[in-house]
Amino acid sequence: MLEKDILKVLVTREEISQIAKDLGQQLSKDYKDKFPLVIGILKGCVPFMGELVTEMDIHLEMAFMDVSSYHGGIESSGDIKISMDLNISVKDRHVILTEDIVDTGRTLKVIIELLKYRGAKSIKVATLLDKPAGRVVELVP
Repeated sequence: MLEKDILKVLVTREEISQIAKDLGQQLSKDYKDKFPLVIGILKGCVPFMGELVTEMDIHLEMAFMDVSSYHGGIESSGDIKISMDLNISVKDRHVILTEDIVDTGRTLKVIIELLKYRGAKSIKVATLLDKPAGRVVELVP
């Protein structure tokens, strides 16, 4: 059973659902009539992003990127690799990046700079967890 492999639960399923609900309602207000592009950073974002977009009561579009800086380890190497890029343009779009856990923020910073270069109208980050070393607030004006 999976429960035997888990040492400690940091965030319960109920807490994740509540975070997704609260954030989804806020994003629905913030992006009303803006048709945002919600980009998931694979693969960890999928469960959180699924709950989040379910709670968003607006028209939106979804896309995914597979980006890594871990390369088999448990600490970020700082070397960012995009193994799957977007198949949709971000030009003049409001973008919401979804991530499960922000560690150092280096990977997000690279993605944000790339999306700015590609002409995104605005970029915000929605994350379930932000490790103490990661500060999304500093990355997004």
